[in-house]
Amino acid sequence: YLSVLDANITGGSQYVGAVVGYAHSTTTQFCQSTGIVSGTSQVGGLVGLNFYGTVRESKSSASVYATENAGGLVGLNTSGTVRNSYASGYVNAAGNTADDGTGGLVGKMPGGTIINSYSESTVVSSNYGGGVVGFSYNNAKVTNSFALGQVNSGKGLLRWSSYHKDTTTTNSFWDVNTTGRSASDGGTGKTTPEMKTKSTFTNAGWDFANIWYMEDGEYPRLRWEKAYDLATPSSHLVDLNSTVDLEMIWV
Repeated sequence: YLSVLDANITGGSQYVGAVVGYAHSTTTQFCQSTGIVSGTSQVGGLVGLNFYGTVRESKSSASVYATENAGGLVGLNTSGTVRNSYASGYVNAAGNTADDGTGGLVGKMPGGTIINSYSESTVVSSNYGGGVVGFSYNNAKVTNSFALGQVNSGKGLLRWSSYHKDTTTTNSFWDVNTTGRSASDGGTGKTTPEMKTKSTFTNAGWDFANIWYMEDGEYPRLRWEKAYDLATPSSHLVDLNSTVDLEMIWV
């Protein structure tokens, strides 16, 4: 696995991520990041742009700053997949139009998929925030996922626009208490006690034998979080402790 810890990355106009700037039709797996990632557009805590690729079994607790299209894990997920992953950082993007997205996990998602993932990220946006996805359209899909982090403006789980109401949301939830949001353009809002009750998720068909686990009085967590301790990596460690101009493209 790859860990980029204590990053301080300032990118150019677009495609900025702590691990990958532009991921084209690739798989990013067992990666994590912490620190600060900033740029103008398509900025993610782990990946800037995931274009027809897959991000899986990965996490970020980075703080992400951008003008538009910023996500705690992926800035822009274009027809890509985010699977079995989570973000727990801070995402701040002004968002100038309804086509911009600021999301706890993914900023903007045209035609992409999120499955078995969650966000605890705090989301700060002028108008266009979402607990998991800031702006979702083009027949995107969100399945078996949830949001916990505070969203200062926007929607609890995800947001679409008045002319893009085509995202399919299946068995996904947001915590109405911790997010501070009572509405979403997809998903089901639950109170904190309900979100910490296993039957909320088993009744929705979540797989607790292979994908999720849940301790008493806690939220669901991914099983790989127990199997792979990414908090204290023993190999493949990258420590970025100074500001750099970085653009990475994986093809």
